[in-house]
Formats: sequence, C-alpha cells, structure tokens
Amino acid sequence: MMRFSLAALGCLFFLTACETANDESRARWHDPLGARQVMDDALHELPYTPPAACPQPDWQQLAFAESIVSGLCRHPESRAAYAEIEKQAASWGEAQGSYLPTLSLNYRKERDQRKTAFRGDFPDSRLRQNPGRATAELQWVLFDFGARKARSQQNLNQVKLAAATYSQQLQQRYRTIATHFIDLHSEQQRMDIARQNMEVAENSWQSAQALHGEGLAIAADAGQAQVEYDGARLQFLQAERDRDNAAEALAESMGYPANTPLNIAELPEDMSAQDFADIERLVNETMDSHPDIKAAKARLEATKASLQAVKRSGAPQVFLYANTQHNDRLRTSGNLSYREQENVIGIGVRWPLFEGYTRHYQEKELLAQQAQEEATLEALQSRLSLEVRQAYRQLKTAAEKRTIARNSVEAAELNYQTRLGQYRSGVGGLTDLLQAQRSLNTMRIALADANREWHQAALQLLFSIGKAFPEE
Repeated sequence: MMRFSLAALGCLFFLTACETANDESRARWHDPLGARQVMDDALHELPYTPPAACPQPDWQQLAFAESIVSGLCRHPESRAAYAEIEKQAASWGEAQGSYLPTLSLNYRKERDQRKTAFRGDFPDSRLRQNPGRATAELQWVLFDFGARKARSQQNLNQVKLAAATYSQQLQQRYRTIATHFIDLHSEQQRMDIARQNMEVAENSWQSAQALHGEGLAIAADAGQAQVEYDGARLQFLQAERDRDNAAEALAESMGYPANTPLNIAELPEDMSAQDFADIERLVNETMDSHPDIKAAKARLEATKASLQAVKRSGAPQVFLYANTQHNDRLRTSGNLSYREQENVIGIGVRWPLFEGYTRHYQEKELLAQQAQEEATLEALQSRLSLEVRQAYRQLKTAAEKRTIARNSVEAAELNYQTRLGQYRSGVGGLTDLLQAQRSLNTMRIALADANREWHQAALQLLFSIGKAFPEE
C-alpha cells in the first residue's frame, strides 16, 4: 500500500510539473536533442523561405509579388517539401539518440502449478506458486570507432539535401505561378484589345450606316462593316473565355480553388537587359547560387556521407551493460516464500566479422552513385551556363521587339484615324478603312505578344541565374 501511494504521488507530481512548465521547457521536452535547431540552421542557409503565416491575397487587385508569396506558402507541394525537412531532422535526432544509453524495465506475474506422481505407495506431490519477476536492464555503447558519427553526419547531410530540394521546389512553384500570372496578364490584354477592336468595328459600321442613310455609300459597305463588327464580337467572346481559363489556372497554381474570382494588377517592368550586362559574372554566380546546383551538390555530399556510414558500420562496438533482476516466489504447499536478487554489470564487445559481402556491395553501389551524381552536376553546370547566355540574348531581343511593336501600334492608330476621317468625308473607300482597322488590331495583338515575350524572357533570365525570389 505504501509503494502504491508513493507511485501515485510521483505521477501526480510529474503531471503537475508538465502542466506548469513554461513554453521553453515544453519545447525542450518535445525536442530534447535539438533536431529543430538543425532544421532551422538548414533553412537559414536558403535564399528565401515562405512566412509561417500565409498572407491572404487581395483578389480584387492581385499583385505579382503577392501571388508568389501566397502561393509559395500555401501550395500543398511546398508544404510537402517542408515536411520532408522535418522528417529528415527527426531522423537526425534518432541518430543522435544512439549516443545515449538505453534502459528497459520488465515485470511478469505468473501462476505456476506442478504435480508429480510417483509409483508405489508414495502420495502425489503438488506445488503451487505465484512468482513475480522484475528486471531492469541498461545498455550503453561507449566506443564504436566513428560509426555513430558517420551515421549522424549522413543524417545531417540528408537534412541539408531536403532543405536544398525544398528551395528547388519553391523555385519551380515560383516559375509555375509566374507563368500563369503572365498568361493571365496577356489574356487580359488580348481581351482589352478585342474590346477595343469591337468598339472600332462598331464605329466603322455606324459610320457606314450613316453614309448609306445619306446616300453617300452603297448598302454593301454597311453589310461588310457589320460582318467585321460581328467577327470582332466573336473574337471578344473567345478572348473572354481564354482570360477566365487563365485566371482559374493561376488560382490553382497558388493552391486555391480554381473558381476563385480574381483581378490582377499590372506586371512590374523595372528590369532590363542592361541590369545583367556582365554575362561571365552572371555565369560564375549561377554556378554557386543556383538552387539546382545547390541541390545537386547536397545530393552528392549526402551520398559521400552514406558511403562513410557504410564503411564505419563494420567497426567493432564496445558497450557497457548492466541489469538487476528480482524474483519473488511463494510455495503454498509448505508456506515457504523467498526472494532472489541478481545484479550484473559488465563490458562487452560486438564485432560483425562477416555479413555475406553486404557492406562490400553497398560500398560499390554508393561509389557508382557518387560517380553518377558527379557527372550529373557537371552536366547541370554546363547546361545552366548555356541557358544563362541564351536567356540574356532572348531578353535583349524581346526588349527590341517590344519597342518596335509600340511604334507600330502608334503608326497603326494614326493610319486608322486618318482613314476613318477620309471615309466619313467621302474621300476614302471602305476597303481602305477596314484594312487600317485590321492592321491596328494586328499591331495591338503583336504588342501584347511582345509584352508577354518580354516578361517571360525577364523571368527566364532570373530563373536561369537562380535569383527569382519574391523580394527581387
């Protein structure tokens, strides 16, 4: 009874201490080996990590940077990649636990009945006893010649690899959201152009009807102008459909329902090819800072750490062991009871001498994987070097095309206004007016395509050098 009271009092004290502990103490109990700190250190090395609390976007005027920040924070793929870092950090903590001793407690209560029958005049012998057995065992690996250190380094490199993969996934998600944002911006411009073209066609049709009513134009002119107007209306309906599809794709890429209604703001245009004039410097920076390069290097280092862990796994272990055992027995036949106690402490050696060549072929596999990842890293560096140069030239070309398209739109607008004035004055014909109208619509579409190409080229250059982040 006294033992039960003491045990109950101890449990009550422990629960009260856990309840009144501060947040720091609770965190220490929750993560006694500091796996969270290892995870935070790996995340601190990344150029960008999403905020802990996902911001709510302004759907009425969604800005480009706002869509990126919210999408990187909310999308399920980003959360899954973040969870992988937590998983690897927990594995690191598990490896750290091998430095500590293990303690186990076992208790058994049995009921033992025995009957012995003798031949002759001897009576049967009966034995009933209720033994209780309690065992406590301690084991602690003291030396393993670097095996635990190699496993710990292996898990640490896995944490860094998971963080690098997370950064790589953020870049890919950034690219997806940015592409859909640019697509929506382009489709919005196309819809505006289609609306303007419809207004222009309607203006020409009304002018043709007015001249026909005054007897200055034939009925065929009014019919042809109406055909052009109806075609412009169809183009507007198609542009509106494409714009809605692009808006749904953007919302889904951000991790929100596809039917989320949204309107976007204008794209930023404060970057030019002159900002990246030194190509060789950009290429050299890319080799050091690109997320794909960092992920490839982290993967290579993780393989090297795994190879060292396999090599060290065959080393001997020197461990301390201790146990205490208590046996309580009661013999009911003779009312005899007794207690046995055994205490053992010792040092042991465990040395795996032969394991069927398992480690031998594991080492060969990891050596081949290391050579493969070294070749992959070299190929990636070569590809990114080419990609940066091509993206730079693409941005310069896109900037020049956009300048030409802007000048063409201005010329086409002047030509249309001139043809419209001539037609209304009875000097020019409807054919010239409609041709000027089509040219204006074509040049406006060409300008929208040039703007889209420029924004895509600007983002492609940022992605190629590995510096596409919300703050940039």
